[in-house]
Amino acid sequence: MSPLTSANPGSMLSLRGNGRNGWFGWPTDPRIEELREAWFDAPDLAAQQAVAQQIQLQYFQSVPFLALCRMRQPMAFRSDIRDVVSASFPVFWGVRRG
Repeated sequence: MSPLTSANPGSMLSLRGNGRNGWFGWPTDPRIEELREAWFDAPDLAAQQAVAQQIQLQYFQSVPFLALCRMRQPMAFRSDIRDVVSASFPVFWGVRRG
């Protein structure tokens, strides 16, 4: 998984517990949802990290999904291309030459 899709609880869609409001067959885990909201509301990085630790603990309690593989799409760029976002899919914002 790439940093863009799994680096934090806000962008990691598989780490959700929103049940019928999510993908079909998705687990219901109100605690993960509560912690995810707390992560968004955290005032600083230290508070976000503390909430992220609690989310990890809750993940191991409820196990809402199992990551069975990692995928990385290989990409090549010219040597003068800068600021390419590391992601599991092409992202072109902020890319520049030079």
